[in-house]
Formats: sequence, structure tokens, C-alpha cells
Amino acid sequence: MLSKYISHWLIFVFLIWMVCYQMGYTSIAREINPYYSVLALFWGFLLLSSYMILGLGFQFELSFFIFLFSMHSVPLLAMIYLNPSHTNSLRTLLMIVILYIIYIKYQGRGLTDSYFKDTYPKSWKDLRAFCAGKPNPVCQIMRFLN
Repeated sequence: MLSKYISHWLIFVFLIWMVCYQMGYTSIAREINPYYSVLALFWGFLLLSSYMILGLGFQFELSFFIFLFSMHSVPLLAMIYLNPSHTNSLRTLLMIVILYIIYIKYQGRGLTDSYFKDTYPKSWKDLRAFCAGKPNPVCQIMRFLN
């Protein structure tokens, strides 16, 4: 099962790119360029979390929010530091978004359901409850680390 959050998709593509970039697979690193994807990841997180906190009154556990902020900003900082070209980055972003929309629609969900209809984790406890018995990648990583 894939994740219902687009940020997980964007982070996954960034990690694939980073491994290829660091291992010298330049042909793959040129074709898959996550620069615009990590920009969308960062700004999307800032906009969504601002709306959730200021508009909806969400109360995030501070350490959990710092973790979320880090997970959504470190890829952008890495891309700024590495300063790769932006070639193919729009194509990469569009491909991820199109595949995500197809997946979400195939699941019979709306694009905003994961963020506004479903329970959104606001603390480590919420995340553990969310992950109980679920096979998505984030939950598998959480189980591996515990």
C-alpha cells in the first residue's frame, strides 16, 4: 500500500535521487530531478500547517511538529546546498502529482480527504495509533525504529 500523503511520495523520490546523485549515477540523477518537488514539499507543508494551526486551531506536540518541519525542509536545504541544475524538475514534479492523483482517485478518495476528513496526527501518540496495523512506508519505518 502506498501512502495517502503526497509529501511521502515527494520525499521518496528525493531519496531515490539523492542515492543516485551520491553514487554517481548521473544519468538517472539528471532524468529524475526533485528540485521543484522539494520546493512544493516545503511550501505545501508551510501552507497546510499554517492553515491547520491558525485556521483550524490544531495543537501540535512541539517535538512532533519540529520533526515534521525537519522532514519537509531538509530535502530543500540539501538541494540548495548541492545546487544541481533544474533540468527535468518540472517534469518530475508533474509525474509525481499525476501518479498521486491517479492513486488517490483509484482508492476512491478526494485529494483533500487525507488532510481534512481523516484524523491527522498531531503528536507521537497519534502517529503510533494511526500506524497500528497499517502497512504504509512511514508506519513500517516507525515500527523498525521502535
